Amino acid sequence: MILLTTDKRAFTLIELLTVIVIIGILLGVALPVMTHLSRSNALNSAARQVSNASSLARQYAITHRVSTELRITNSWDGVTVLTNGVQIDKWNFFPPGVIVDSNLTLDTTILFKPTGGTTNLTEARIVIREGSYAGNAMFGTNSNVATVTVNQVLGRVTVYQE
Repeated sequence: MILLTTDKRAFTLIELLTVIVIIGILLGVALPVMTHLSRSNALNSAARQVSNASSLARQYAITHRVSTELRITNSWDGVTVLTNGVQIDKWNFFPPGVIVDSNLTLDTTILFKPTGGTTNLTEARIVIREGSYAGNAMFGTNSNVATVTVNQVLGRVTVYQE
């Protein structure tokens, strides 16, 4: 007498569909988190660029004993350093989707004196946020904001993240 056993091991349709649903749920949760993380990294990069350019302008003013200017672009998406109208640093443009908030940033230029301080009467503040400009209108989001402040007496640069 011969016994025939058919031992076929495979996944059932319900098991496969369950795995597909679980993968879909994980993707639905992970993609928005990854998008937010990418935008946050772009904002941090822009704040670092402004901070570095401010520190460079201050250092150049002190070491060369000349007034040095940190200037924001007309399109509100980058900074550079100048002295006596001559550019001493390249334009540092922000990653796409990051801009300077023109409504909250009072000055488009910060002038560093040879002592390292600024000519501003109060602390200079540059507010950076996610968004874009179309014409003269700013379209910004309130989710991520960074503020770079420059002390008017010492020229010390501080970055705050909200």
